[in-house]
Amino acid sequence: MTVTTRTAPGVEVREGSHVLSWFFLWLSGLVAVAFVLLYLWTTHYQGKIFPGVVIGDVSVGGLSPTSAQQRLTIAYPRPLIPPLELTWGGRTWWVYPHARFEFSAAVDEAYALGRTGSLWEQLQSQADLYRQGYVIPLRPLLDMGPVRTQLNALAAQVYRPVREPSVALDARGVTYRPGQPGREVDVTATWRALQHRIQALAAGETLPEPVPLVVRQVGPSSLDVTALKDATRRLTTQPFRIIAGDRVLALDASVIGKAVMLTPVVRGGRAEARIDVNRDIIYQALKRLNDRYTTQPVDARLDYDPDNDRFIVLSPSQTGWTMDVDAGTDAVVAALKAGKNEAEVPVRILKPRVPDDATPEALGIREIVGEGTTYFRGSSPARVRNIVRAADAVRGVVIPPGGVFSFNEAAGAITAANGYEDSLIIWGDRTAVGIGGGVCQVSTTLYRAAFFAGLPILERWNHGYIVSWYGEPGLDATVYSPYVDFKFQNTTDTYLLVQPIVDTQQGFITFRLWGTKPDWTVEVSKPVREDVQEPPPPVYREDPKLPKGTIKQVEWAKPGMTVRITRTVRRGDTIIEQQEFVSRYQPWQAVYLYGPGTEIPGKK
Repeated sequence: MTVTTRTAPGVEVREGSHVLSWFFLWLSGLVAVAFVLLYLWTTHYQGKIFPGVVIGDVSVGGLSPTSAQQRLTIAYPRPLIPPLELTWGGRTWWVYPHARFEFSAAVDEAYALGRTGSLWEQLQSQADLYRQGYVIPLRPLLDMGPVRTQLNALAAQVYRPVREPSVALDARGVTYRPGQPGREVDVTATWRALQHRIQALAAGETLPEPVPLVVRQVGPSSLDVTALKDATRRLTTQPFRIIAGDRVLALDASVIGKAVMLTPVVRGGRAEARIDVNRDIIYQALKRLNDRYTTQPVDARLDYDPDNDRFIVLSPSQTGWTMDVDAGTDAVVAALKAGKNEAEVPVRILKPRVPDDATPEALGIREIVGEGTTYFRGSSPARVRNIVRAADAVRGVVIPPGGVFSFNEAAGAITAANGYEDSLIIWGDRTAVGIGGGVCQVSTTLYRAAFFAGLPILERWNHGYIVSWYGEPGLDATVYSPYVDFKFQNTTDTYLLVQPIVDTQQGFITFRLWGTKPDWTVEVSKPVREDVQEPPPPVYREDPKLPKGTIKQVEWAKPGMTVRITRTVRRGDTIIEQQEFVSRYQPWQAVYLYGPGTEIPGKK
């Protein structure tokens, strides 16, 4: 039934509408109160953990995260975990694990409760926390770093390295030393066992049993020393063969023993030799061996047979032989390093300057190119024999085109062993008895042959004073092996033959140079004498070997002077050489020897 009420003229009020208005008014007030309460709730717990949250045994609802962490720190000091016992081989060690509580993660989790999801989900979560509560477990965190450090230290104490079998080389040969097993801690396996026990202790379990230290034995490898022994025996007790062309030579084992250094090297269970070689020792040994067996080439020697008017071969040419020491040293060193006992060493065949199959005609030896003569009549028999010996020593020498003739090289050593005798020689500032007196007569004569042939004179020394045997001064050449030599060069286009002619009856020696006459002429000026000096007064010396009343002259007075001779060599109108030869002679006094008690003329 509808109730209406009249309140004023023209206005009608329905009773049902009035009740409905009051209902909506009440509902609006209720919602407003709810929003006010929600606002007050969220404002109160702004920056705080919602009620009902427990971490471990500590209620942290209504606390800020900082306050919650402080309360937890007070409630839960550092957890205590008992030490663990490690045992091995009757020995015991203790390790001390460390643990701590990590509160930050638990506090962060507590603060996040009721603050995730939509507003409705957050309110529902907050209501659940308020009604039912929520417990966040708190477990200690294990700090295993100190335990790992202790374990590594124990592993170092227990560790024993494997001693592999080894070998050494000494004067007795190869010495073998057997190996010894080693041991090492299996850190990984021991670490796992420790982790299991520590975690159990942290969870509150009681595990009194010790943890065994896991140790394993490491055995040595086997070693075969056969190769090392073989190399040592082969390289230190056997000679080293040198294959040098068609010759087989040997380096003594003692040389190899000094040069070779063997160091044992173990590879894959085999002991082998690392070989080092002292190259200098091998080089010197090979050089000595080469010096012993090297042969120099020998040039053919020819002579002219005047009775049959032909040239004859006095001795044929011979090839020489020598090793290439540098390359040979490299070959020997390489062979030794490879463990070999022989090496091929390169050799060189030394060819003579004069072909061994050439005839005099092919060599161009057909006529006299130069000639010189000196006289020795009146010489002592010993001096004559020395002249003959020196002339024979250079007889038949063949000089190739461009070749250099050395008197000392051709004549050899002037010694008694080579057939020379004592005779008068110039010795310093006096004439004395010595080996080889008269040899300078041979060199002087050959010098004149080369001089008048127009051949270049490369080395020539005049005597200290004028020697009467040689006639006109300025054309002599003294020699004194090995310091003073006479040398000239063959500048003709053909070979030259040195031919001496010695006439002991007539007392002269002649040298002829045979070849093919060159296309030049030779002009020699007259000797020019300068700075002439009179000889000093004679000297008398007592000789106890002479009888009383005997006076013997051994030196003859000679003036001193400088002699200049100019030689001009022409090819047609062209001068191809002009040279002045200067000889300086010192004045020479007469010397007399007398017996004791002899009256000296002019001496009181």
